[in-house]
Amino acid sequence: MSFPRKLFFCLWLLFPATGAAVGELSFDLEALSGDALEVSGVHLALQPRLGLSFALEARIERLTVPATGDRFDDLLLRCPQVRFEGQALDCPNGSLRLSHPLLAKGTMPVALKWDIRRDRIDLRISDVGLAKGRWALALRSAADGTELEVQGQGANLGAVVDLLRRRGVTAVESLAGAADIRLKASIDDAGLRRAEWSANLADGGFSAIAGAWLGEGLAAAVSGRMERRAAGVLAGQVRVTLTSGALLSPYFYLEPGAEPVRLDAGFRHEAAAAQLLLVENLSYSHPGVLALNADARFDLTEGELVALRAETGPVDANALYRACLQPVLAGTLLERVGWTGGLLLNYRQAPGQPLELMLDLRELGLSDQPADGAAPRFAVSGLNGTLAWSDREEKPVRLSWDSAELFGALRLGTAALEGGLAGGRFRLVQPLELPVMDGRLLVDRLELDAGQGKSPSLDFDAVLTPVSMGRLSDAFGWPPLAGSVSGVIPGLALREGELTLNGNLLVRVFDGDLLIRNLRLSDLFGALPSLSADVEVNDLDLETLTGTFSFGKITGRLEGRVDGLRLENWRPVAFDARFNTPAGDDSPHAISQRAVDNISNLGGAGIGGSLSRGFLGMFEEFNYERLGISCRLEQGVCHMGGVQPAKQGYYLVVGRGIPQINIVGFNRKTDWDRLVEQLQQISAGGSPVVEMETTSGDK
Repeated sequence: MSFPRKLFFCLWLLFPATGAAVGELSFDLEALSGDALEVSGVHLALQPRLGLSFALEARIERLTVPATGDRFDDLLLRCPQVRFEGQALDCPNGSLRLSHPLLAKGTMPVALKWDIRRDRIDLRISDVGLAKGRWALALRSAADGTELEVQGQGANLGAVVDLLRRRGVTAVESLAGAADIRLKASIDDAGLRRAEWSANLADGGFSAIAGAWLGEGLAAAVSGRMERRAAGVLAGQVRVTLTSGALLSPYFYLEPGAEPVRLDAGFRHEAAAAQLLLVENLSYSHPGVLALNADARFDLTEGELVALRAETGPVDANALYRACLQPVLAGTLLERVGWTGGLLLNYRQAPGQPLELMLDLRELGLSDQPADGAAPRFAVSGLNGTLAWSDREEKPVRLSWDSAELFGALRLGTAALEGGLAGGRFRLVQPLELPVMDGRLLVDRLELDAGQGKSPSLDFDAVLTPVSMGRLSDAFGWPPLAGSVSGVIPGLALREGELTLNGNLLVRVFDGDLLIRNLRLSDLFGALPSLSADVEVNDLDLETLTGTFSFGKITGRLEGRVDGLRLENWRPVAFDARFNTPAGDDSPHAISQRAVDNISNLGGAGIGGSLSRGFLGMFEEFNYERLGISCRLEQGVCHMGGVQPAKQGYYLVVGRGIPQINIVGFNRKTDWDRLVEQLQQISAGGSPVVEMETTSGDK
């Protein structure tokens, strides 16, 4: 016997068949259960009226729907005039009161018809205060099943959050918007037979998963249908159309343009086969941005994706980046990038197999576009190839590019790369030969780990063949430099955002060597890059060096070191530097009048242009024994010194021969920015302005 027959059979027994006037009749049940409903605390009261009619009052302390877990408390049904003819009754003007978190209105008008012989109930509730909207509910129950129809207008979705929290769903923090909803469902003893639904959302919004997922101003339509095709098998179709609004997640941003975003999919639920949900022929369309087709299989028991096939048509890389990716890349290296070319995406997972992604790149190009109009930090053009990825197995990566550029100046030529990628780990499987200006970078080892939950790490070994300093000077706008840069780069590593060089980098310049040790670089492409290193200078040719910077001619060799060099945003903030004539240097040592003037001005000796105005002006250059200068930079101040102490100050140049010129510096502390300004004036061929007390001295 169905639940309605169980409940109202009691009423049939209590009501006199003759309809004679009797006093009030009442009946109490402790509990009653059926397939669809469970009730407890039932109280029925009947008051016969004239003729075959009576007044009915039914109270239920608790009504539960086992399928959903919904519970309704303090339910009261009143029918002031129930007509009872044969085995049928009619309550046209009843009322229903019940309590539920979604109900904004406690008492609702009810119309009820019940044909006991056919076991058919027709229940209509015309003004349900559900979710603070206007709702209508129709329930038609017969021996072969139940049909339910729900219609809602202007439903306030904000009222749903409390219900979700009661069911343990805490990921959703807020919901907003108004919805018009329609649902028609047919249920029999075997469960759901068929259903149709539609919903139109206006000004929708939500916040979920600690604010990581956000929606605002959403206007959307959802429709679908479902039917039972066999025992335990439900199948149907669903369509979602988003016409306006914006959705932001950690992975993508979605905002429709002139045309709506649409998703269509078929589905099949197989309860007998491990609660499988199959999504079939899914079609996603974001006009002008992305078209995707997919099939998927979910195990609802384990909550896992067990199979997937997804593929796109040709995708315009720039359109995809601007529409879906740029907003979620804010604050990263790819925050402002211009893209050209396209790509194809293929994503697969067979049952029991790892996920596999295949990215096909077609003439792809990307270029950094800093907001301040500065030169691009990186650029690549003509990028082609395939990139395969799996979450478990290593897959091949084969890429080639026509050209690349770093910092708007460093040109990298055509190259091809072969590697392997597994999860977040990449490794080079063939040596990479990368043209760099007029040299080459020969990469033997490149391993990158960008696994989830940790900072990317990098290990890199390479050899740089000579790159001319002249080419680098032109590229970066430096004064013309002679020589080349080259070296072995063993053990370049990136850990926790810091790049370190475990080996030494040798720079061949000015016919000498610069040996760079302990190189550390942080936040390379960030707002405040910082660099630290120690530099050893060996056997530089002073004539080439001073000629390059318009310093005045000096011949001889130079050695020195820079300890504790630290740069922030590529500006020196600390170092301890010393430069001097090497011991045993037997090369000619000569210094021109212009060089004497410049050195004395830098050290505060103050000779200035006096040489050219006196007897010594007859000499174009002078011999010297040795020279040197030191600077320890701390908090913007250069603590200066020379090649050796003097009675007052320090010697910058120790003269030799006749006439003998000694240059003594007296300024122990000099503002660093002012010193740099003087050097720039000298390099440009001008004379620095001297603002300090000046004195000449002798050995």
